[in-house]
Amino acid sequence: METAAFDDLFQRQVLALLSFQEKSGSTRPTVTGRKVFQRLEAVRQDGSRDWFLAVIDGTEFPLYPFDVGFADPDTEDKAYSKIAEIKDPLWFPFDGETKFKIAFKEEPRVFVCIQPGFSKEYFVHHKNEQWNPHYWTLSRIIHQLQLALREPAYQSPNWERA
Repeated sequence: METAAFDDLFQRQVLALLSFQEKSGSTRPTVTGRKVFQRLEAVRQDGSRDWFLAVIDGTEFPLYPFDVGFADPDTEDKAYSKIAEIKDPLWFPFDGETKFKIAFKEEPRVFVCIQPGFSKEYFVHHKNEQWNPHYWTLSRIIHQLQLALREPAYQSPNWERA
């Protein structure tokens, strides 16, 4: 019973996201099970652009925060279901460890750290804050990721630095 109710909540989040993306003219996400795959465009200070594949895993939603990471942006849509690893720092944006942590001093070392927090790892490092599943919708998370990829701190894809 509980699992069906949680699946229903997640599906409502997905429908709201699709509606939001359609109204805003954004790239439509791909949803496979309880994972959302969203292509996001980053803008460097010189105006050049990079593409990322954000992955939001809602397997534990709404009891626990979303698991947010990135995967190889060259992965074709039909292969999304095979993506298992979303915390490989190679596929993360590099912003000087501002919002995208790729070598944090404590475990977990690779995560998205945008305040107020919405990722699992954020709450590991910010124990005094609480996850609010009513506030953090899929649309809000994708919007926050997109904003972070357009901030002056964004420098390049981490794979260029490897």
